[in-house]
Amino acid sequence: MKKRIICLTMGFLLMGCQNDESLFNQQNHHTRSSQREIVSDYKEKERGISNMEMIMTINNQDFTVLLEQNETTEALIEKLPMTITMKDLNANEKYYYMDNSIPANAQPIERIKAGDFMLFGDDCLVLFYENFSTSYTYTRLGQIEDVESFLKMIHQNKTIDVTLHE
Repeated sequence: MKKRIICLTMGFLLMGCQNDESLFNQQNHHTRSSQREIVSDYKEKERGISNMEMIMTINNQDFTVLLEQNETTEALIEKLPMTITMKDLNANEKYYYMDNSIPANAQPIERIKAGDFMLFGDDCLVLFYENFSTSYTYTRLGQIEDVESFLKMIHQNKTIDVTLHE
């Protein structure tokens, strides 16, 4: 009789430990998943990646611009909507000098890519349509999502009418 009681008691204890362990594993898995999400979000913010977008309408065709997450883009968004005429420079970019400056954080870029949207100084919006190396410094604003369609549109005109809006 004592053996049965001891066996039953041991069985209940083992079942209880097993349930606690599986509960611990479930909680631990949930915690690890949450930590991975937090680390992923942090890495995206560290690289300036965000879900911020704006629409750039060029000669009645809409392009999505994936914006950098920084003080400069936030200041630019506050000015929207904005309609401007951009002029050609050096057969690789279109530019526009704004009436007022916005906060800038110019960095050496080294390599410009077609579709880059940047700020030169603190008041000059620049839209690049060629890839090239540069020694100039710019503040990154964003990148046009559909570069191929953008390039077809850009090469057709010396000046372009652009509307920036959300």
